[in-house]
Amino acid sequence: MTYVFVVGFVLVVILLSYAGYKIKRANNEIDRLFKTNEQLQTEKIIAQTQVKNLTVRKQYEENSHNADRTAVIDRLQQSADLRD
Repeated sequence: MTYVFVVGFVLVVILLSYAGYKIKRANNEIDRLFKTNEQLQTEKIIAQTQVKNLTVRKQYEENSHNADRTAVIDRLQQSADLRD
């Protein structure tokens, strides 16, 4: 009779240990995924900023190519940026 209780107790301890091990692994995986998600969010923000900067740069270059010399000089004189 005591033998059955000891075997049952050992099985319960083994099952609880296994469950604890699986829970620990799952928590580690969740932490890893959260860190990866945070890194990807940061990279996404950087990529979006780069795209926006390139768009603004492209638009600026298009505008500057379309402007003639006298218009550029006039704008510089109006903003007091033209050096004599």
